[in-house]
Amino acid sequence: MSGIIGGAGSKSGVIGTTELDYEEGTCTLTSTDAHGSGSGGNLSTTMTANYTKIGRAVTVVLEKYNINKTGMTSGNDFYLIGLPFVNGTYAAAGGMASAALGTGGTYGYTVVCEGGASWFRFAENLNASYWDFVTVGNITDGWLDLVITITYFV
Repeated sequence: MSGIIGGAGSKSGVIGTTELDYEEGTCTLTSTDAHGSGSGGNLSTTMTANYTKIGRAVTVVLEKYNINKTGMTSGNDFYLIGLPFVNGTYAAAGGMASAALGTGGTYGYTVVCEGGASWFRFAENLNASYWDFVTVGNITDGWLDLVITITYFV
């Protein structure tokens, strides 16, 4: 990172004597009706997402069409598990998802990744008192299309 201030060379300027951590890669996300290790969630569709990590900020981009919910429980929240890094200690409403749930249109949803988690889910509505999360029952099988960009901090 040279040339940030005065062009004094590597490891100079704003970032002092440390280099920014930079990484690009892919991760495998899986749709499920539960989260966490050993939680017994019913897994459905796996999908590959791309990510970029710069310092503590991680941005994940996913585009997947015709996701099915075979074997999932209708009343449970819909999750995607398998983020490349665990989210930091704070909950993050750090992205937007364009999703067609098979209910007659494409809508914007807020992507919610809770502190200490490697999964996220989708909030339908936000107000001062609660999140209204998308459940498996909100989705028409084979009609779920996701275009997601989420940024969170590790």
